[in-house]
Amino acid sequence: METGEPSRTADESPWAKLVPSNTKYSDVEISSKDMVVSSETTCTSEIKNEWCKTTRSSDLCTTTVQNLSSHTITVDGNVLAKNGTTVIKCGSEIVSGPDAEGYLTYRFKLIPSPENCEKLKISVDAEHAK
Repeated sequence: METGEPSRTADESPWAKLVPSNTKYSDVEISSKDMVVSSETTCTSEIKNEWCKTTRSSDLCTTTVQNLSSHTITVDGNVLAKNGTTVIKCGSEIVSGPDAEGYLTYRFKLIPSPENCEKLKISVDAEHAK
């Protein structure tokens, strides 16, 4: 399991990222199946804290997030207790604390890859295609 923003090989390119709503902060790239996220959690702190763990699902479209913080975090408006887990998908909103005030809000985004694109199926209606 990796912690924070590790050095990586070409085989470990990011497959997802947490994008902060406040552009003052950097994206958190996720490049391994299991990763502990270490980032700023409050608007007033410059210290990075380990506050959640992400585990990539086999469907490549969802991820399990586990709260490693000493307090609750909020995922898509639902409170997640310490050590609790929930499944997230692209676009899910994660607040690094019990509410948005004073804590950083992140949006979970998948990064397209050849592996994901191979599983993409596009149906075309031949009668209506021109």
